[in-house]
Amino acid sequence: MRKRSIVALAALIPALMAVQPIQAFAADVSVTTNRCTITFYADEIEALDAQYAAETSTTERIKQALPTLGNDFDALVQALTDMMIEDSRYHPAELDAQSWATYEAYLNLAAESKFYRPDLDYLLYAAVWDNYFGVWFSTDAQELIGQRTINKGQANVQVKRLQGFYPTQEISTTMDSDAKRRIMEPRMEAIANALYRLATPYQACIDGRSGTFFIAETPTPSELTGGGSSFGSS
Repeated sequence: MRKRSIVALAALIPALMAVQPIQAFAADVSVTTNRCTITFYADEIEALDAQYAAETSTTERIKQALPTLGNDFDALVQALTDMMIEDSRYHPAELDAQSWATYEAYLNLAAESKFYRPDLDYLLYAAVWDNYFGVWFSTDAQELIGQRTINKGQANVQVKRLQGFYPTQEISTTMDSDAKRRIMEPRMEAIANALYRLATPYQACIDGRSGTFFIAETPTPSELTGGGSSFGSS
């Protein structure tokens, strides 16, 4: 599992014009030549967060599949999440002694389950990314709320950052069994959906499309995968 950079995406776009969020359920884009004014509203971000949170977490799905896991597994996921927040790395070898013991005990469950040790490691990796995304959505993503005027080049940077934020392809290629898919896929799709929707106003800016975009509406599968887009791939 390779190391990945974690970026506070909201910080990439300067807040050139800030306004108080208005009670609304959409994102507005106004395009003038090469510049765009993009407004995210609090209700819309909250709706996206609620859609993501509605799916049972990957951690809970792992615990349902492996009932002997206890709260120490939650602590392990949190320790690895904290590591990613601190230095952008997923690296179990640097866990403290207590967390390492939990990690080893978790992998040893392969002997009594339908999973191999590498399977369990990737399930844990997906759980940590899931947990990290939840932290990001409740902190950095909130900085998107308000109004900003940017150019199309900056909008393109933001789309690329959102596209590369979550390792969808890296995680999905490990879902080679129905058992793993049932655990990993629900939150993976929820995260890809949220990132796709957050990118929609920036893509509209690039395309020169002014308008109101209800980004919290649930997309069809074709919206996530169609048009040759590599959205969410690593």
